[in-house]
Amino acid sequence: MEALLETLLMLARESEIELPRESVLVNDLVARQVELLQPAAARGGNRLSLHEEGELKVRAPPKVVEIVIGNLLRNAANYTRDGSIEATVTSHGVRVADSGVGMSSDELEKAFEPFYRADQSRGLTKGHGLGLSIVKRLVRQFGWSISAHSRPGEGTTMEIRF
Repeated sequence: MEALLETLLMLARESEIELPRESVLVNDLVARQVELLQPAAARGGNRLSLHEEGELKVRAPPKVVEIVIGNLLRNAANYTRDGSIEATVTSHGVRVADSGVGMSSDELEKAFEPFYRADQSRGLTKGHGLGLSIVKRLVRQFGWSISAHSRPGEGTTMEIRF
């Protein structure tokens, strides 16, 4: 709840968000989020792992990158049971893939809408349906892109390209 409040406050002041002068190493920020979310993943019987296929530096506020990656990892942990969640950093972006419940193409189209929660997953977690809409808003604000692929019963992959 604290992270959600902090994110909403930051979005309310979005005109005040300035780009830092220096680039940040995304690999370190993703590693930190993986470490922070390890207990949540373990509670669902999941294996959470980090793969670094490249080094990624971006000129962005570290907090914004952490919010985006944290929301993607949290979603993956919330909708996966006894499975795997993989965060992969490449030289162009970050991919989060899970072996969770997955979504139909109709659900995936709505997944980034505020307060949307797919029917089949409502029983797995208590959430507000804001995580992916926050991700989409931040991605758009900073000129990045996001793609999502999912299949019911097989899992979901989200990729941010910086």
